[in-house]
Amino acid sequence: NSVPPVSMMMVGLQGSGKTTTTAKLAKFIEKNKKKKVMVVSLDIYRPAAQEQLRLLGEKNNINTLPIIEGQLPADICRRALSSANLNGSEVILFDTAGRTQIDLQMMAEIKQIEEIIKPAETILVADSLTGQVAANVAKEFKNTVNLSGIVLTRSDGDGRGGAALSMKYVADVPIKFLGVGEKIENFEVFHPDRI
Repeated sequence: NSVPPVSMMMVGLQGSGKTTTTAKLAKFIEKNKKKKVMVVSLDIYRPAAQEQLRLLGEKNNINTLPIIEGQLPADICRRALSSANLNGSEVILFDTAGRTQIDLQMMAEIKQIEEIIKPAETILVADSLTGQVAANVAKEFKNTVNLSGIVLTRSDGDGRGGAALSMKYVADVPIKFLGVGEKIENFEVFHPDRI
């Protein structure tokens, strides 16, 4: 009688660094929480998005769900859940598709995914350089799904304080991590007193 895996859903706009962040978070959980993690790409729209996550997994020794061409996100979710039970994964990170802007289709899909995987955490990945835009994005996701935290990417610059504050305020969820560089280990727990 095995414990079902914990699902985490990664959401955000295209270009926010979501796929890279998914791999970084997987590595962080494996290293610091000693859990077996599997990453799953649900982005069937952006060419090579699934391949990008597969390569990140391969390069960093992270278990990824094999890609089946033409499979829809809902079916990929169901396959991931049964696969995790078989391969002993304790945590599954679902990298959802982003768009260049928020649209109804994307939000409907994320809602459907949420219903299937029942995520313990839904993490918004946002580029800290986008400032006020990031706050609006946070608000939209907060209104659609059960957001539980934020990861700010590209936060090695100086302009990150404003984005962090406004996003935290509108989304009313904690900023949990910062992406502070390109490498897989350039990922750290967020300490508000440092900003």
